[in-house]
Amino acid sequence: MRLEPAVIARTTAGWLLAGLGAVILVQVLVALAPGDAIDTLPDPALRAALAEQWGLGTPLYARVTLGTLHALTGDWGSSWTVRPGAPVAELVAAGMARSGPVLLAAWAVAVAAGLAGRGRAAVLLVSALPVVILSLGTMEGVNALTWAGMERGWWGRPAFFALPTEGGAVRDVLMVLVLGLGSAAAGEVAARLGEADARLAEASFVLALQARSRPVNALLWRHRAVPLLEAAQAVFAPIAGGLVIVERCWGNPGVGDLLWRAVEGRDVPVATGTVVALAALSVAVGVALDLARRAWDPRLRVVV
Repeated sequence: MRLEPAVIARTTAGWLLAGLGAVILVQVLVALAPGDAIDTLPDPALRAALAEQWGLGTPLYARVTLGTLHALTGDWGSSWTVRPGAPVAELVAAGMARSGPVLLAAWAVAVAAGLAGRGRAAVLLVSALPVVILSLGTMEGVNALTWAGMERGWWGRPAFFALPTEGGAVRDVLMVLVLGLGSAAAGEVAARLGEADARLAEASFVLALQARSRPVNALLWRHRAVPLLEAAQAVFAPIAGGLVIVERCWGNPGVGDLLWRAVEGRDVPVATGTVVALAALSVAVGVALDLARRAWDPRLRVVV
């Protein structure tokens, strides 16, 4: 299962270019949006310094180029509106530390549920629930039940009832389930594996083994590895995108909520830093799974 250096280099380069494209796209969208948050700052000298640093007021190509350079070099500066004056790198690091375990756990739940329910209509139906409705419904239900009990004196504030600035195990578990099962990711994995199973059932080597009454289950699991890795790779980015909505609904102070507040407050440095962090994580996962696919299947190791 050894990979040639050329295969590793080409795979990595492709994913890095995809990440760079995402960063440039965000810079273009930010540059085209009307107004800038620094216009609300009372200090003219500070406004002038920030405008020069980020190329505000320059032509589109110049502003996008400068913003992309800031993004790639990690020179994100300080927050404008989310937490004025706070280093963006620290805000992003804290958000990633809070959201990373939730995101990876939700991804694992989606892949496991899709693998267990491959081709089954029930998994597709559950996974088709919009993540916003599922998240809001669960949150409102838990909140209403908890507050009703507190108002009637049945219990004090439960230990699991975390404030937005606090961590909460119950909230994290519910967010994992909402993201993993309510973002259509599990259904996507189940559908891909169901299609792979249907193709395998008609493969000549499977039919030949069945005709000889030979066991095929172990062989089928070996051939499911590549479709499973492809499905896991395909659903990671949508789950990461759903993190923004789920954290906003649940008041979780992670990187998704940070990105929401940065866009809402026109905080260009924070928006840049969060997008770079999420893009870097997606690229790392994509490269790892792509290389794993190529290592497992010798047909994918050829560099054209």
